[in-house]
Amino acid sequence: MKLYGIVLLLAIGGSQSAVAEVDLVTIPRRERTQLTIYNSEDITMVREHRLLTVKPGINRIQFAWAETLIDPTSINFRILDRADRVDLIDTTFPANRNDALQWNIRSRMAGRIPVEIRYFTSGITWKADYVGIANEDETQLGLTGYVRVFNNSGEVYDNAQIRMVVGTVNLVEKIADLAQRAAPY
Repeated sequence: MKLYGIVLLLAIGGSQSAVAEVDLVTIPRRERTQLTIYNSEDITMVREHRLLTVKPGINRIQFAWAETLIDPTSINFRILDRADRVDLIDTTFPANRNDALQWNIRSRMAGRIPVEIRYFTSGITWKADYVGIANEDETQLGLTGYVRVFNNSGEVYDNAQIRMVVGTVNLVEKIADLAQRAAPY
């Protein structure tokens, strides 16, 4: 199972017979994705921009990352517009699950709002190759660079903007280790 994306759980209500009605709405695809790949430590910062449809009242958004290398301790949700009418109330974690969380949002409007979800993942690396071709008398050199990106993170990032970082990054804990841990909640 890949990253489920975001699922909006709307209109969760109960009746006297303790049966709840649940409307599940799959959130549209990512509008924009940016990957910043730090090769030296197998860490990638992912920024996803999505358009979230909300109704007035409490909206429950579930974010799941089964079988990926996403670090659950790094996941951040931010409302980019209409912050005067839409508030993030809290973040909760479903019992007995290490691969999902839920954001509870209070909205005083109906419509679409842009949001950003940021997190770290591992399993994405890059490699640069260079080809130099000298002219016949070897007085000039044409240099062409090629970059290959390898994605073993468990998630597909179609049409992502990619930034590659060269240099040393010093981490206290490895992202791949954080992604594999049992939830602390």
